[in-house]
Amino acid sequence: MPRFSESIDFRPGARLPGTAHTPARLPRPDDPVHQRWLQMRNAQARVLQHNLRGVRKVHPHVDVRVAFRALPFTPPSKLYLLNGEEALFGYYLVTRREEEYESRTLEMYDALGSQSLLFSSLKRAGHRDAAFVEESQKWFDALWGTITTEMTLS
Repeated sequence: MPRFSESIDFRPGARLPGTAHTPARLPRPDDPVHQRWLQMRNAQARVLQHNLRGVRKVHPHVDVRVAFRALPFTPPSKLYLLNGEEALFGYYLVTRREEEYESRTLEMYDALGSQSLLFSSLKRAGHRDAAFVEESQKWFDALWGTITTEMTLS
């Protein structure tokens, strides 16, 4: 039988996967590219929140906490840290493209997060991988604790 951690603390850093978007200027609230991005971000956040909280139903002894915070910029890479033992790292491949949204064609930059190849580093694989996992956690915690802000799902 698989063993499960007694708690899940899910803290996605910066932007959610596949939703990275940075305008060349500060977005106006009525900017359709920004509105599209907000809808995508909020939908993905709600799905993640729902699925992670659903773990409680299957494993009532597991403490599940979900928190979202936002960076003031879109990072050029993504990082998943798993139980302090593994880091999955990938580069966003930014491209300019068009997307249909509310009967309009929008031009935008897209990070294509779902197409990013992830590289795995396991703490137990040796000193280099262990150092990468540990430094990645320090980097994430530093961002989380300093320049991120509360993220409200609208």
